[in-house]
Amino acid sequence: MQSSIQKENNYDHSSCKFSRRLKWLLTPLLIAFALMVSLGLAVAQDESSPDDSSYGIAQFTGRVEPGRGVIYDTGPMEKGDTLYFYARRTSGNLDPMVGVFPGDIERSVLANELWDYYDELIAADQDPISALSAAVDKFSLAWDDDSGEGYDAALTFEVPEEGGKYQILVAGSPAIETFGNFELLVGLNAPVVLSGSAKPTGTVDIQLQEVGLIQGVQVVTGSLSVRNSEDYFPLVNFQQGETLRIYAEVISGTIKPVLTLKDFGEKPRAVANFTGAKDTAYLEYTFPELTANYQLIIERGGEEALTTTGDYRLKFSRNVTDDLTSEITPFGPPILQSPIVVRTNLRIDQVTDVDQVSENFSVVANLKFVWQDPLLAFSPDDCDCSYLILRGERQLNDYLRDHKINRFPYFSLFNQQGARNPQNLIVLLQPDGAATYFERFTATFQAPDFDFRQFPFDTQGFYIRVQSLYSNSVFVYASAPDESGFGDQLGEEEWIIENFDTEVIDVDGKSQFVFHFPSSRHLSFYLFRIILPILLIIIVSWFSFFLKDYGRRVDVTSANLLIFVAYNFTIAGELPRLGYLTFMDFILISTFVVSALVIVVNVWFRRLEQDGQGEFAARIDNIAIWLYPILYIVGGVSVYLWFYIVSPYLNSR
Repeated sequence: MQSSIQKENNYDHSSCKFSRRLKWLLTPLLIAFALMVSLGLAVAQDESSPDDSSYGIAQFTGRVEPGRGVIYDTGPMEKGDTLYFYARRTSGNLDPMVGVFPGDIERSVLANELWDYYDELIAADQDPISALSAAVDKFSLAWDDDSGEGYDAALTFEVPEEGGKYQILVAGSPAIETFGNFELLVGLNAPVVLSGSAKPTGTVDIQLQEVGLIQGVQVVTGSLSVRNSEDYFPLVNFQQGETLRIYAEVISGTIKPVLTLKDFGEKPRAVANFTGAKDTAYLEYTFPELTANYQLIIERGGEEALTTTGDYRLKFSRNVTDDLTSEITPFGPPILQSPIVVRTNLRIDQVTDVDQVSENFSVVANLKFVWQDPLLAFSPDDCDCSYLILRGERQLNDYLRDHKINRFPYFSLFNQQGARNPQNLIVLLQPDGAATYFERFTATFQAPDFDFRQFPFDTQGFYIRVQSLYSNSVFVYASAPDESGFGDQLGEEEWIIENFDTEVIDVDGKSQFVFHFPSSRHLSFYLFRIILPILLIIIVSWFSFFLKDYGRRVDVTSANLLIFVAYNFTIAGELPRLGYLTFMDFILISTFVVSALVIVVNVWFRRLEQDGQGEFAARIDNIAIWLYPILYIVGGVSVYLWFYIVSPYLNSR
């Protein structure tokens, strides 16, 4: 019994010792945990302050265009309250600036006076940067350009008077013209906003100023038919809170217009005249957030939609409340996206081969595009660089994918035969979205326009056709002939290449840049290796008429006929198997015919001589001696007139 009790006491003693040890271990942890909880609650209370009506964080998004800004109005503020601002770029090359101005000042007056004062400081020999800062300081209550991370703006403003109202301006830095989308955090008594990572909470009495919205009207016309049943109109970016109004009316025909506003994912956001019951359609939509890549679609509606045709007029208004059903004059910046103009040029350094039989030619050429696309704009503080260079197709595609850029002036060499071998591919990007695409390549091009009728005195047209893979609503080519041309050493000995011309044509709604260079042949080879020997053979054949032995004449003219056959095979190897006769073909055929006639005549003369009619043969022979060259001259002139005067005239009509 005692041992049992003793044993139990030993267990209790051990348990007490363990409890005391656990207590000593847990107590510091519990204290640390309590401190962390209390600190966390304090921080949470400091960040959110849900019970404090004078605390709040609001988030706004917008877009700044070059030379423009976005203005927000504050409600009445309490004296001693502090407003915190943080503006960051979300697209483009925007270098955001935030400024606080009195609520009763007019923007136009402010802008004029500010720049007048700036000009005065410049006239007083002050440097532009300090003069600009001094001018903004003079007219603003507070402003900031680069106090945040990188080029972000961070600003603190303490309200100086009870019930004061203010204007908050978000614009590009006055030091450089920039543009792009932005995100603005506004905190009321919330310094956490200055970190740039605060989340919206509470309320802040700030709203977009109506007079700060971009206003404009644009009118377009078009046609709908069985073949073209709908038209697409891409829109420019709209700010949060902006209102788009569209009115469609029929000019002629029987169409019933149906309007659909779709977002970047082809999701309908607003529809007008869906059933096609009316001859007009009116659509109104206020954008709840900053938007991009929206488009309007107009199509035929009604019970007979598949067979109706007609012309229509669309009136677009941006933040304008005027009646669109009446006559209205267009004004303001475009509401519809304009196609991006791509300045295109091509320079040929070498013509490596002209294959007449296969009707193609190979070149080493440089292709260059120059354009500006806001989607390609970037802020220099992202890379600490003033420009970006992308080398090779892989780097280019990776950059476009990583930055979610969904358009680039991709192209196809329309008459390319086989693969293109790019030797160099470089894309140079500037912060404002200006871009230069350069590619040096080797490629073979089809030449279906070859016409050998006047061979070898022909002039051929060589074409390189660069066609956009995008429609004209996205990219439009523009020729830059001053930058196109040839290298110093083309390396082509047969052809004379001197001039060129360029043009841009429309092919199925897509731009095609055409580089054309007409070329004629160096004639030395044909004159001295073909034409001159043929003339000598013809002359030798003529001299044979002065022989009195008709049998020898037959031998000479037969040998000449074989020589003409050999020349025919030589010429035939230079050209493809054509469905028509060339100038050289007619020359050879004429020599064949005349040579064959000479053989026949001489055989006849020989037969007459053997039959005792030598005198009659001699009289005819005296006529044939001069008839031979006359036939060649008349035949040559006739062939020349046909190929170089009559036939071109008939083809041109």
